[in-house]
Amino acid sequence: MSGILKINILESEEVLKKLLVDQKTGKQREMVQILYLLVTHQAEIVGHLACLTGRHRVTISRWLSQDRQGGLEALLTIGNSPGRKSSIPETVQDKLRQELKEPEGFDSPARNSSMAQ
Repeated sequence: MSGILKINILESEEVLKKLLVDQKTGKQREMVQILYLLVTHQAEIVGHLACLTGRHRVTISRWLSQDRQGGLEALLTIGNSPGRKSSIPETVQDKLRQELKEPEGFDSPARNSSMAQ
């Protein structure tokens, strides 16, 4: 039948059921859930998994690909984005850190009077 997944899930139904409860994030829980649905034969195609979980079929396919390549550990690893690079130059940040270390700080009367001159 066209569209039936060819994936070898090593974990048993009991292990996956326990993993469902143990997951800390909703995304990880959903990832384990798709494996559980496949192991228990509640779903056999990506489209059906997408309907059951409310995720796009491409997302389901990507998750299953991660499982195929690295197993459950690779699937459940959530990467951290490094975030946006600061728009404040490093030299300016260093000067600000130095100013904050001084006991007078930014808003001291002595500092304000010396800057006015």
